Amino acid sequence: MSNVEKCKEGVFLVRVMQRQHHTWQGTVTWVEKEKTATFKSALELIMLVDQATAPKPSRKAGWQNSEETSNRKDNEDETDS
Repeated sequence: MSNVEKCKEGVFLVRVMQRQHHTWQGTVTWVEKEKTATFKSALELIMLVDQATAPKPSRKAGWQNSEETSNRKDNEDETDS
């Protein structure tokens, strides 16, 4: 058997909201876990997906429940008005 660790599979929905400084900014939703995170660069997006699919449990920094993210976005929209 090989030494390669088996990673978890995942489905992610990526929303690129804008492109600045030659990279992407937006949100990524981890569909199975119903968690969302924001990213400020393509590298940060890759790190979030890598973290989510890691074979060993790791700190899931940046991932929040999708409902919490939606509520926070609604509150930001209200304060902008």
